[in-house]
Amino acid sequence: MKISRSNLVAACTLAALLLLLAGSVVLLCRAHASNQRLAESNRTLTEQNQALASRLDHSDHLVASQRLSIGRLRMTIGELEELHREDAERIRALGVGLRNVRTYTLTATSTLLDTLLTTALQDTICEDFRTERLVDSLASERLSDSMTTAPIRWRDPWVELTLTPRADGQAHLHLLCHDTLTQVVHRIPHCWWIFRWGTKALRQEIRSSNPHTKIVFSEYIEIEN
Repeated sequence: MKISRSNLVAACTLAALLLLLAGSVVLLCRAHASNQRLAESNRTLTEQNQALASRLDHSDHLVASQRLSIGRLRMTIGELEELHREDAERIRALGVGLRNVRTYTLTATSTLLDTLLTTALQDTICEDFRTERLVDSLASERLSDSMTTAPIRWRDPWVELTLTPRADGQAHLHLLCHDTLTQVVHRIPHCWWIFRWGTKALRQEIRSSNPHTKIVFSEYIEIEN
């Protein structure tokens, strides 16, 4: 059976139109998914700014809150490197390649303590904080016995402490601590020689920016339905 030239041209034209239509549908789906991703990220950025504004009072005091609910930011590797270069460097500092990252979380914490201390100031501080570097610095100021009315101050980039004696024998303690926790969940691919493929396992890496902080325990649970 012979196929006429006109039928062949029509078939080729129809195939080209179908390919063009399929390509247009794929591009539209990708554009729609990208728009949804950007819209979700914009909502999350708005939530983050509102949450930060509601929790900060002046520059270094917190409104009491132990819970924060926030959405997710969805970014490509290129967007992360361009818009969040510091975050990309934090991930690399953990020894994780950006292409293997599943989730990245950055949590900033601030702990504020304003309280009155009674007698045995040095013992109270040692029992409450148990930070050798801090205790050594405080001991050098001779807190016990030689207490005067002048406030004692100690600070570094993560901790700010002020101890102000009072006329009634008590002392006012102001302690402000800052910390930033970085958490990366990443995949470990199968590896044979120079070839890497798939996902062998998932691991999480956690780092604290505060040298006084000791990470004791963390648990990563992936729920499967």
